[in-house]
Amino acid sequence: MNHTIESIAAFGGVFALLVFVHFAADWVFQSHDEAMKKATDSIVRAEHCFIYSIIFLPFMHALELSTLEAVFCFGLLFCSHFIEDTYYPVLLWAKYVRRPPEFGAIVLNDDQSTGHQLTDHEAFVKWTSSPLGKIIAIVVDQLVHIGFLFPIAYF
Repeated sequence: MNHTIESIAAFGGVFALLVFVHFAADWVFQSHDEAMKKATDSIVRAEHCFIYSIIFLPFMHALELSTLEAVFCFGLLFCSHFIEDTYYPVLLWAKYVRRPPEFGAIVLNDDQSTGHQLTDHEAFVKWTSSPLGKIIAIVVDQLVHIGFLFPIAYF
């Protein structure tokens, strides 16, 4: 068999395993309370990201990564997850790529005679309150998380 095909197959197998571990670590090993608080509470987010990253260690060992490679991968998993779980990267994607009407929307004030433009945060909350906005935000969030598994599969 061609060496290139073998390399691609090995990479794909490792990547598929890492994606499976990602979903288990990110969804199964996270309480509802953590999921609701992590975006705004850095301590809760750090605890979640630490547990998430620790769960990958046995797989890094099975892949026979060196200590330096494992530390790099652990740091990449922790840091990327810590940033992504603020949902700020998804907010930026929504504002500049998806561009739903909530961004730039004017809402009336209580007196009904004046209005104000929604802040980015308000627009994001409003957009993700809709079923379509919520599912698209979750998909984009997961795609970003999964994207950070590529360098680990490469090792």
